[in-house]
Amino acid sequence: MTELLEQAIAQIKQLPETEQDIIARLILKALENNLVEENLSIIDESDT
Repeated sequence: MTELLEQAIAQIKQLPETEQDIIARLILKALENNLVEENLSIIDESDT
């Protein structure tokens, strides 16, 4: 892990559990959106 990521994780661990859950959901949603966009672009490319 990069030092910056390790620092971010350390700061997040200091937050209340409810806020940690919110951050985790935001990260997962962002990752999900990236996967969906990648799949859509692959589909779009195969249709052309």
